[in-house]
Amino acid sequence: MKLATDACSLINLDSGGVFANVLNLPGFEWNVGPLVVQECGALQALQDAIDAQKIVLLDDGLLGVETFMSLRRKYRLGPGETECIAFATTLGVAVCTDDRRAREAVVAEIGATRLVGTIGLLKRCVMSGIMTSSAAFEAYGRMLAAGAFLPAMTAADFA
Repeated sequence: MKLATDACSLINLDSGGVFANVLNLPGFEWNVGPLVVQECGALQALQDAIDAQKIVLLDDGLLGVETFMSLRRKYRLGPGETECIAFATTLGVAVCTDDRRAREAVVAEIGATRLVGTIGLLKRCVMSGIMTSSAAFEAYGRMLAAGAFLPAMTAADFA
């Protein structure tokens, strides 16, 4: 699955201490746009992953300005979330976001089957054996402690 990933998801994964784990999920190709990179600021894990070619830096030149602006007006999202949805509609990629409004926009534009968030990624890491369910739940707790807005989960939800 090719994913355009937004800043909130990348920051949550970094805060949870599982950025590198998640990048090892089989069957995923990670992509970010320049606006998302800008929103992430000095997130060293992101730059390291781009440098190591574990995350592909997409070219905003592939997006039509009108497509971007139309989505921005329609959903009133930030530039990074809008960029992800624009890449999804233009390139056919899925979107990784934890932002509630962006998730609603993704479902409206491209459907729920092309949407994933950090909790879904953590669960996939458990299913693939990359981490234990307790490690995933601990990562979720670190994300919350760092200020992530995620739904309430229990340890059993990651089993």
